[in-house]
Amino acid sequence: MAETDLISAAARLKDWLVEAALPLWANAALDPTGGYYEDLTPQGAPRKDQIRRVRVQPRQAYVYAHAAHLGWSDQARAFSDHGFDYLLSKAAFGDPLDPASFDGFAHRLHPDGSVADPRLDTYDHAFVLLACAWRIRAFGDDRSRQVAKATLGFLDRECGQPDGSYLEGRPHQGPRRQNPHMHLFEAFMALFEATGDDANLERARRVFALFQAHFLDTEQTVLREFFQDDWQLSADKGHLIEPGHMMEWCWLLDQYEALTGEDMSELIGRLYTAAEPLGLEPQSGFLVDCISLDPTRPIPPAQRTWVQTEYIKATLVRARRGETAFASKAACLINTLFETYLKSDVPGGYTDRYGADGEVISEAMPVSTLYHLMSLGAEADRTLKALG
Repeated sequence: MAETDLISAAARLKDWLVEAALPLWANAALDPTGGYYEDLTPQGAPRKDQIRRVRVQPRQAYVYAHAAHLGWSDQARAFSDHGFDYLLSKAAFGDPLDPASFDGFAHRLHPDGSVADPRLDTYDHAFVLLACAWRIRAFGDDRSRQVAKATLGFLDRECGQPDGSYLEGRPHQGPRRQNPHMHLFEAFMALFEATGDDANLERARRVFALFQAHFLDTEQTVLREFFQDDWQLSADKGHLIEPGHMMEWCWLLDQYEALTGEDMSELIGRLYTAAEPLGLEPQSGFLVDCISLDPTRPIPPAQRTWVQTEYIKATLVRARRGETAFASKAACLINTLFETYLKSDVPGGYTDRYGADGEVISEAMPVSTLYHLMSLGAEADRTLKALG
């Protein structure tokens, strides 16, 4: 019965993405003059005057490349190209097809495509690499291979450190964060799968070593987020914990196990088991964004969409690994997602954030959230196939 429920919930999620979400965000969020808007109103209209985070463009390029790989969209190549072309033409410093002249991607753009913030952010570049990996995998795109090579060269040259870590960008501004490394871990593994280049798997191994040495606090079994340059905890933010990232690492460690053969079962179980009591909001059944381990510095609880997608992905991982109780739990979480975050007057739309009392506190639908929902849909589809 649990597997039947999960099969039904996973199919429901796939149908929502294929029939509603992917068409909505490829049309309403697409700027016909180039790239994708930053967000939509709750009624589904683009907010055209918003500054655009550059990461949104490769995230959209990833979404539609992954959709193409799964056979979920006949027009996915054009939609992926639309974000990727805009990224290369508007945000690049130097030639992104030439490692010798490329000097990174800007952080933010004005609505007209001019640079609003020239900082070179490592987190943004992780999503460029992820988009390249999936475009190589889905389309065999040689241009994406060249961009990936140039981007890796930039990161290694400008941000890479002897311990395998990366500075926050150029210029480097503290605190150092685990979050960019987590997404580089994701991108390095995706590039290895797409290209077979062992150098990318070695990069992932080095990030995993950072996870073991610094990010995972084994005494309290929490994932630490913010650090000084010497990897001591940040005085200002070291007390903050994000349960969603703990769940995201469960999903990533499952992938790492598949690529390396190293058993991640114990780590996945520990992270998942620790994240729930830290972040679970009993009334909603979902996780809060962030908690404070310092009772003198509490933070207001809120619940964003992406946190729940990572919670569900980690639950799907455990279900697929043969822990049968998690099949029913994953089905319940997916169905609850439809009753809350995915309950929208706009087909394919979503609510981004709820407050402590269950009230909607988001003013728009960020385009960037589709990355998390697509990743969840793909993981649910993978689980559905594994269950037969």
